[in-house]
Amino acid sequence: MSTDADLHTGHRDRLRQSFQNDSSSLTDKELLELLLTYAIPRKDTAPLATELLTRFGSLANILSASSNDLSVTPGLGENTVTFLKLIYTVMARNNPDMTFQPDLFNPPSKNVADKPREIRVFADDEIPASLKFLPMAAGFATFTLYKSFLNENLPYNSAVTRQRRSTYILERYYPDGNLNTLLTYFTRRTTSPESLKSVLFFQLGKAEPILAKVASDLVFPALPIGRIYREQLREFILGHLPKIKVASQAKVIRSILNAYDLLGVGRLEKDTLKFQLHVGNLNALIYVLASEYPEPGIYSFESLFDGPAHRWLLWDREWIRKQLYVLRDLRIVSKVSEIDTVRQFSLEFGSRECLERFFEVAGKQDPSGQYRG
Repeated sequence: MSTDADLHTGHRDRLRQSFQNDSSSLTDKELLELLLTYAIPRKDTAPLATELLTRFGSLANILSASSNDLSVTPGLGENTVTFLKLIYTVMARNNPDMTFQPDLFNPPSKNVADKPREIRVFADDEIPASLKFLPMAAGFATFTLYKSFLNENLPYNSAVTRQRRSTYILERYYPDGNLNTLLTYFTRRTTSPESLKSVLFFQLGKAEPILAKVASDLVFPALPIGRIYREQLREFILGHLPKIKVASQAKVIRSILNAYDLLGVGRLEKDTLKFQLHVGNLNALIYVLASEYPEPGIYSFESLFDGPAHRWLLWDREWIRKQLYVLRDLRIVSKVSEIDTVRQFSLEFGSRECLERFFEVAGKQDPSGQYRG
């Protein structure tokens, strides 16, 4: 009778054999999975590989991440972190053309938003206010002016409440105090409520790790059933925030359910959250692509399917695949390749240029800026 250890060993052996026969046949996830087996010899590394790619976006980002950022990933111990950093050090030292951080083990973060955030209480979601006021950010010259505007105009009688709630919004969507972001550009160029809702759910998942965890580890695995119950959500939250107070627990549950219901990813019916795979919105997809793949390069379909577009937003994989070809025809994606098991797409522009080129095409297609292709 086969044991779990036997199954893992057989899987690892097949990965090694595939790599030896044709390394290009392995997806990024499989390469990372195989790499991790040399640091974690007696454990299934597939979940950890998925978690790392979801958190950091690509193999390059994982290897170049700081030890501190890597170490907050559940299941990634000190030895494995050191192993990954050792690989990066050897690669960088022997490749002068490779982007290299001189302080490799603790490189300074250029942007607060780039740091993986610790799981915390997600309360007071402010989704209706965010949908209303975030598209206005592009009209302000400075972050300070926009902050003052929110402090004065959020729909609360108390000035103290307005200031507190505006802080929630700004910390989630503009954590480094800079309005010159992809989000500001996107909300200025799109008028589609569906696009904005999808993008805000994506951004909330980035800002609130408990929402990202619920999306990937509770809702996504429940797709065959198509629903979760409030009590399941409560137990899941307690598993990650065991010391949370009852009042805060209720706020987190409400905020997560609001995120799904108000932003159109699921549908709340009494104590049941219902959901299913569905087609997405091309405007929102280009935003997710620009955010998840900020640098030009070749990326696997699998990395996209294992990321927020599919696992958080529940966009259908076949729909995503077809949109890559649409974006290729628009010359936003430079190449799409499906040869046997190797499926990849290429981006030749950085994130801002991707958005600019897309909306230039969308504007020609429709004055509202919504591409109808």
